[in-house]
Amino acid sequence: MSSTPPRKGWRRALSALTALAVAGLGLAGTAAPAHAAGGENFAPATAVSVVSASAADGLKLNISGTGYLDMPNSSIGYNAGLYVAPIVHGSDPSALAQGAPSSFVKTAAITDGAWSTELTVPTSVLSKGTDYDIVVWRAHGLAVGDAVMDLEPIKLTAANVNALFPPKNESSHSIKVDAAAGLTVNVAGSDYDTTKYPAGVHVAVIDRELAYSPTPPQSSYLGTGSVASVATDFSVSTLAIAATALDKSKDYDVIVWPRRTNPSAANVAYRANLEFTDAQKEALFPSPVDRTITVTGKDFINLPASSMGYNGKGAYVGFFPKGTDLSTVTQANLGTKAVATAYVAAASIDTKGNFTSKVTIPAAAAAQDLEVTVWTAHGLPVGDAIVVNKQALAQDATSITLTGPGEPETPELTAPDTKVQVTKATATDGLALQVDGSNYTNLPKPSSPMADGIYAAIVVKGAGSAVSSSAPGTQWLGQSAIATGSFSTSLGLSTAQLVKGTDYEVLTWAAHGSATEATIISRVGINLTDAQKTALFGTGTTDPETPEAKDRKISITGTKFTGLPSPTMGGTANGLYVAIVPQGTKAEDIADGTTVAQDWIMGSRIKDGGFVTTLTVPAVKAAEALEVITWSAHGKATAATVIDRQALPATATSVALTGPGKPAPVDPEGPETPVDPETPGTDNGSDEELTISNATLNWGLKKSFRDYVVGPIGGGKLTVSDGAKQAAKNGVFSFTGGSGTLKNGLGTISFNGTVNVTGHEGEMDLTFSQLRVKVTGPTKAELIASVTAPKTSMTDAINLKDVVLASLSFDAKNLTFNNAALGFKAAVSASKLLVLSDAKATLTKAGVPALAGFYEAGTVLDAVSVNADAKNSGTTTAGDDEADNESTAGSTDGEKTTSGNTAANSGAAKQQCRTVTVPATAGGVSLSWGVKSSFVSYVKGGIAKGQVTTGNGAAASGSGFTWGAGSGSLSANGTGTVSFPGSVHFTGHDGLLDTTLSGLRVQVTGSGTAALIANVKSQDMEGKDLSASNITFATVKFSGGSASGFSGASVTLTAAGAKAFAGFYNAGQAMDSMTLSVGKASAATTQVVCGDLAATGVDNTANLVGTAGLLALLGAAAITLAARRKSAADQR
Repeated sequence: MSSTPPRKGWRRALSALTALAVAGLGLAGTAAPAHAAGGENFAPATAVSVVSASAADGLKLNISGTGYLDMPNSSIGYNAGLYVAPIVHGSDPSALAQGAPSSFVKTAAITDGAWSTELTVPTSVLSKGTDYDIVVWRAHGLAVGDAVMDLEPIKLTAANVNALFPPKNESSHSIKVDAAAGLTVNVAGSDYDTTKYPAGVHVAVIDRELAYSPTPPQSSYLGTGSVASVATDFSVSTLAIAATALDKSKDYDVIVWPRRTNPSAANVAYRANLEFTDAQKEALFPSPVDRTITVTGKDFINLPASSMGYNGKGAYVGFFPKGTDLSTVTQANLGTKAVATAYVAAASIDTKGNFTSKVTIPAAAAAQDLEVTVWTAHGLPVGDAIVVNKQALAQDATSITLTGPGEPETPELTAPDTKVQVTKATATDGLALQVDGSNYTNLPKPSSPMADGIYAAIVVKGAGSAVSSSAPGTQWLGQSAIATGSFSTSLGLSTAQLVKGTDYEVLTWAAHGSATEATIISRVGINLTDAQKTALFGTGTTDPETPEAKDRKISITGTKFTGLPSPTMGGTANGLYVAIVPQGTKAEDIADGTTVAQDWIMGSRIKDGGFVTTLTVPAVKAAEALEVITWSAHGKATAATVIDRQALPATATSVALTGPGKPAPVDPEGPETPVDPETPGTDNGSDEELTISNATLNWGLKKSFRDYVVGPIGGGKLTVSDGAKQAAKNGVFSFTGGSGTLKNGLGTISFNGTVNVTGHEGEMDLTFSQLRVKVTGPTKAELIASVTAPKTSMTDAINLKDVVLASLSFDAKNLTFNNAALGFKAAVSASKLLVLSDAKATLTKAGVPALAGFYEAGTVLDAVSVNADAKNSGTTTAGDDEADNESTAGSTDGEKTTSGNTAANSGAAKQQCRTVTVPATAGGVSLSWGVKSSFVSYVKGGIAKGQVTTGNGAAASGSGFTWGAGSGSLSANGTGTVSFPGSVHFTGHDGLLDTTLSGLRVQVTGSGTAALIANVKSQDMEGKDLSASNITFATVKFSGGSASGFSGASVTLTAAGAKAFAGFYNAGQAMDSMTLSVGKASAATTQVVCGDLAATGVDNTANLVGTAGLLALLGAAAITLAARRKSAADQR
């Protein structure tokens, strides 16, 4: 409402307009009345004042006037005082609405032209923001023309307006999110009380959980903005708030409060939750994405040996969370300790030591603070193998440059000096030398990946690369023996190993590996005097007879080898290693190529803690002081993994080793006590037979397994069908519709129902069906089932038919019929209830794969219970046939012919004999060979991140492989060739490693020697095809071979095998030991079978023939079984 004064001359203008209007509207037959203007003394003046103002009572005004003399006539010529009323400022008074609030001042109330009145205007007829006037006109009539005497504005203060229209402080907000600029919040306000916000308002974003300032201070508010006035509708925005200033895990509000104050619960005008759309959340807090880092390496030359002793195999790049303790990294946990790794093959590093590799950091780890470590392949990031140690990776980095060791400073080197002195030369003792070396530092790289000291040997002068570390007269001096650059050792050859007239020299070369031009350190001739030559070879043309050095075969037995210590490669022990080493050798110095002889005893070769193996000491080492040592496989020998070590006396042919003797798991499949068969023709009493129906088997597999499957890790479900049910809350399963027969308490009950177990996003998919309980004794039974599973990326397919899943044991009182212990005789003939309650179920070895290897044999599963209807079917005489007197004579398989009244079948016993055929048996051929256990562990480990799969009959067995059903045979002297269909496929390094061994043949060529021939499909780490067929992959050495094969044979990689094996190992590398078993075949034969039969009447000859036929078949089956057992024993 404004205070605008009325314009001058308005009365004359209004009077003229009214006169024109009346003239234009002229009424028929009636003249318009004359309206005289005010007289000479008419000088009106009006005053308006506010008495009170409130929303409830409206606006109360006091209106007074003076100079109201000689007033004009009213619009209808009826003069009777005056009216006052409010009108919108600037509007035509004639438009005043009928019934509008007004006040009538009578003529009597006007004294000398002065008057006064009060008028209350309801709030409902007023509008906020609109200005009003008071119009005064002559009564009675309309406010038109000269009747309107005055207009006076109503002047309201801000307080009057607020009293009439209390401010509502209406607010709303909108959110704007920009991926680059961040968050902006706009607040629109209206109808604010200017008295409370005289300087305007602030707007800001605040953590919903925080109190108002000053705790925390106002500076902790985000994006504070302001507007200086709220007198009219306003709009104010926060400053842009960077996404980095916000916490995704927190909630935020927008608040509005008076400027020049701190916000408080009392003065905040507006507070609202900020709710973001999914698109806005993504813009502010983008979902993590994989982070690709380009790794550039410089000066990566002269890399140190790896933790496994390798050189020249490249390097690994690992990205670890900041602060990771690298000493805790193992092959098994590398994949979880490091967020990402990359293998940089040696071929990917150029001659200057430069390489480039791209590494992807998974989204889940992209925001972590990371450190980059580089170490030599193949091995772990420990000790000297680390090339770059924990270089920080910037949070926003997309690349990183790493610097290797570069070219070492070339010190001024002094050539190695080797001195040779003859200490003995006799026909009896042979040639003995004292060899002293100095300046043996900065040695050349050996031919194998494992650098460790030197070899010194007596060789024919000028001998080259044909010399190997296994040559006679060779001595290995480990790095610890030449640590100071000097050494002193003895070498020797027997006279039989020397050739008269041949010149010899002492050759030294870098270990391990063969002597080549690149690895040879020194050659020093052996200068024998004439006297020494004569002493060695005599003076005649014929060499004197000298004792011939021979290989020593050592039989090694072990007992109490249970509870073995954990190997250095982690996990549980995969058997053990047995080695013959020079006496006093430190365990830590033992590696491939450093032993005199060794064998890997797979877990399957250890029976009840015992094992037997034979190792051969070469003749050249036969006279040395040696000892036998054993340690847990797989990994290195250390103080923690060594199990036993015994000195090997010079004349000993056997050594006994003793293990820790900790308890081994109990084999749940121990032999059952055989039940003697009833003898035909003797009175063994009557058989009691129960017919089982409506049987229910209650069994839950294993509760912890069920919980695991449906839990957060397994993420799976259990599905029942075909009559199976599951109890509520992930309870046990019920297999229904069971039926069967128990004779004398023994027999089988079969059940309906299928349980499907799925989890791990389809990687686990097991189906259990065709469950049976076979009662085998008063307190024991078997739980039999069929189990299938498809092949997945983690497991091979499972197709187990009628496998004995678990052995059941129970108290005799827990198997009841008619509430009494069943025992082996039924007591009643009426239908009653058969109950087997709480039978203990123990997982068998055969059942281990049925549970996908989750549990070991001997694991206790959920208890088994059976409830069934049972009816005594009657009795049969012990001499009756086993098929309810069914005759098999003249019938085909599956046909049954009822033989007649069993009550009439009695009489004296009579013997009947038949000639039956015992079928031939084929000799089984099997091969057990693990390739190389350390390689298998490497492939499956955190660096290669690969897998090993078998096919065509091959299978993983313990820590090795079997290669399928072989064919072929060995002659009586053990020579010949056997072939195997299996294949083993190794993959890793995202497909860079891809090697398959197949078509294995073992060709035994002579006593103790064989060749392993194979097809190899492979590629090197750069993708070059190295595949080859029918190559001699390895040489095989063994002792004690025969037509039935050999065991514990040493296997050595050939040059062709090393090439085809993608260069992971050099020629001469010892692989896992091998066992070949060739069974003996037996020809078909015949056997006369006799049995006592019950005598019958002349009318029952058909029964006699049928029964005789059945007993003859049973006898044949027994003899066939016995023959097969004997054949199997012969094969073993």
